[in-house]
Amino acid sequence: MTGILFTARLGSSRLPKKHLVEASSKTFIEWLILRYQRMFEREISKGSVKLILVTSDEPLNKAFEKVLRPYNVDVFFGSISNIPIRHLSCANRYDLKNIISIDGDDILCSPTASRLVYEKLNTGIGNDIVSSIGLPLGMNSSGYTTSYLRKCMQEITTDEKIETGWGRIFINPQKCEIKTGDHDIYDKLRFTLDYPEDAKFFQTVINFLGDKLYDISDENLIKIVKEQEFDKINSHLFEIYWNNYNSLKEQESQNGK
Repeated sequence: MTGILFTARLGSSRLPKKHLVEASSKTFIEWLILRYQRMFEREISKGSVKLILVTSDEPLNKAFEKVLRPYNVDVFFGSISNIPIRHLSCANRYDLKNIISIDGDDILCSPTASRLVYEKLNTGIGNDIVSSIGLPLGMNSSGYTTSYLRKCMQEITTDEKIETGWGRIFINPQKCEIKTGDHDIYDKLRFTLDYPEDAKFFQTVINFLGDKLYDISDENLIKIVKEQEFDKINSHLFEIYWNNYNSLKEQESQNGK
């Protein structure tokens, strides 16, 4: 079975409880997961795919259970500050062969790209990691085999903090990249949720499109964002985001040595 793991927590310091912000009568996390339910409806019904919200084992995150109760989504509580261990524990619990990893901040991450990743992982030709490329920040998808994750985690302690840029744990993978277009030329497009302006961006896009979001193509979604100039809401945060990301990643790397 393949697990589509949505990694999220509600204790963000910059934008607390950001996944529960509402747009068009649903929370952000509902929009993210419902788009994936639509794309993988057949596989979910057959039991070959399972959607799981993977969060840290902290009281604040219990709110996810209430929000997601109406849907066919499990909530898994794991390591507080080590995301790959959280993923591996979840994979062990559900006996997952493959994992598609979706950052819960990427509210409009591409289900289409994730399907391509899913299909490639399931060919059985030996790829450790499969990723899509060619979409703006926050829309690409990636996945990996549980066996490869387990191998990479052998030298990592459970108390090591690994949250930002945690893909650095993957060493010498057999990797496949799937080109999904040239939409990454829009290097200032931000489809990720970190700051209040990002929340306003997602609210604006979701309120504009409503239920059309369930079936819209990546190309048309990006086209509408550009045509309506929604990208101007948060594009100024591009450098701030990357500076903060790289700083946190460096801190974690240094602390782990």
